[in-house]
Amino acid sequence: MRVTEIYASVQGETQYAGLPCTLVRTTGCDLRCTYCDTAYSFYGGREMSLDDILAVFGLSGQDMGGDLVLATFLFMQRMSNATQVTQVTETLVDQDETETRDISKLEVPPGVEVFEIYGSLFFGAIERFKDAMRSVKERPRVLILRMRHVQTIDASGLHTMSELLEATQRRSIALIISAANADVRELMERVGFSEALGAENFCEDIFCALDRARAVLAAKNPK
Repeated sequence: MRVTEIYASVQGETQYAGLPCTLVRTTGCDLRCTYCDTAYSFYGGREMSLDDILAVFGLSGQDMGGDLVLATFLFMQRMSNATQVTQVTETLVDQDETETRDISKLEVPPGVEVFEIYGSLFFGAIERFKDAMRSVKERPRVLILRMRHVQTIDASGLHTMSELLEATQRRSIALIISAANADVRELMERVGFSEALGAENFCEDIFCALDRARAVLAAKNPK
């Protein structure tokens, strides 16, 4: 079959609505519905066998007896277990992001909290993300999410990010996204999150993110 994309998500239709799933989007639909939001799948894609698809999950048809459903749930369990959200405000100097700039003198200004997400942000990992956000004892003035290790994000992850943005805006907390990859940025743009956050709050690395945080703090406390 010809496949456009494979990604973890939450079922939005039928009796399985709300359950975690992995979607295999095939290529070549010719219906041309006026409300279609996946026109990019009309063309392109690549030929994939069942074994090719299972390989995306780190499994094989022989291991699973060709059972794609079982492979999907094992894949999501693996991804969920692999995702971590860690507060790194105090240990940021130990988290090297690039060799082109000296991170040894990097300082996080007072009032700024930095969290690092490792792994994919999707249905199975959302509670870990929420627990990490609730762990902040004092309300920060700026919250930086360092997403350099986030490979992908699904509908539930995007929804949670939107909820976080609304919550921070209500509390006058600036939210800054650091080092999100191109695929994650594209998904955020597709659902309107990027526009709501503002281009100025997407930063290419932690240095840029901290510079942006300092500018936000300065604007809130003009001398």
